[in-house]
Amino acid sequence: IERMAKEVFKTKHPVFVLTASGTGGVEAAVLNVVRPKDKVIVPMFGEFGMRMAKQVERAGGEVIRVESPLGTAPEIDRVKEAFESTEDVKALFVVYNDTSPGVTYRYLKDISKVAKRYGAFVVVDAISILGGDDLPQDEWEIDIVIAGTQKCLAMPPGLVLVSVSREVLDYVDFLLNKYKDKGIKAKGFKFDWEGGLSEMRDKFTSIELQHQGLEWR
Repeated sequence: IERMAKEVFKTKHPVFVLTASGTGGVEAAVLNVVRPKDKVIVPMFGEFGMRMAKQVERAGGEVIRVESPLGTAPEIDRVKEAFESTEDVKALFVVYNDTSPGVTYRYLKDISKVAKRYGAFVVVDAISILGGDDLPQDEWEIDIVIAGTQKCLAMPPGLVLVSVSREVLDYVDFLLNKYKDKGIKAKGFKFDWEGGLSEMRDKFTSIELQHQGLEWR
């Protein structure tokens, strides 16, 4: 599953398989990246962007919201302004395709490169769009991509795929060592295999077919 998923994500990075909903995948990304008082920019143009912002806040992060009128997405210049006016931005969290207003964030490629220039992680909720539109993770310099199996991947529900860059994994390792030095027990980027083995077997054929047909879409 991981080998073929990497080709769908267009990445060389590890793809973690979680027995969870898409929301669980976003939460895994948030809790591994965001520490208390971290500043996180979230372009908001629908329900799922709002949920993402709330998850960041529950993790103790400070959300810089970049909002736009219903049915539109924040233009790239407004997101750039948020980076320019905010020091030490930890990450950009963005929903690539928010299904509540039916808006796809077409500035993702360019704004991802802006975020990297400011040293920020880029985390993308692609739950409803991976496999249905362009999202070359490595080319666009995205650190984490979250995808739901039951959406464009056309697979049964029950799993979420999370592709994680080496930079994020190194950051998590740094935190683990920091906690260990203080005598605090901690684990790395975690995912749950138990209870999902039957779902994984069912989905192996589905993701193989998805991989074979991706270029036809």
